[in-house]
Amino acid sequence: MARCFFLSLWLLGVMLAKPLPSLAELPPGAVTQSIWRRFESSEGGFSVLFPGEPKTLHQSISLPDAMTSQVTMLYVFRQQEAILYAVAFNDYEFLEGVPLTPELIETSLNSGRDAMLKATKAKLMEERSVQLGKAVGKEIRFRQTNGLIGRTRFFLIGKRLYQVMVIVDSSREPHLTKSIEGFLTSFQLRAE
Repeated sequence: MARCFFLSLWLLGVMLAKPLPSLAELPPGAVTQSIWRRFESSEGGFSVLFPGEPKTLHQSISLPDAMTSQVTMLYVFRQQEAILYAVAFNDYEFLEGVPLTPELIETSLNSGRDAMLKATKAKLMEERSVQLGKAVGKEIRFRQTNGLIGRTRFFLIGKRLYQVMVIVDSSREPHLTKSIEGFLTSFQLRAE
């Protein structure tokens, strides 16, 4: 037993004494490529890093006062990590030409938060303000009744509401914090 231990120490010392190869010295294919790619949505007016090619979903939703809005969601579901990365956006036509005061933005973000929590039967765990350039937004962390954990950032830009979200199995969340944070912070509006 002691001999195996000392042999292991000797091998470790030999390995550490040699310089590590540079990336240029590694054989082709030895360097793994990242699955994260910047995706640009001309329809949505944003870019974001996705871990793969996003799928698109269009859905009409009912708003108060018998209005409807078309929601577009781009998403990637990673089965092996039990995580969903998504960006959803929809336009509120009734805001066309209306000045966006801080009070109106806060009310709209709160409405978006409340509607999402109700629709997903989730409990709010945390909430904080976030920035996107000069725009003020809101980030929430929530738990659904099925045990899934979510983080969503809401931004109201003009008449468009953006939701940048991640939903993950609670057992996987601690192992994916860098990916989650990287996705959320990669969201950018495209310059017009």
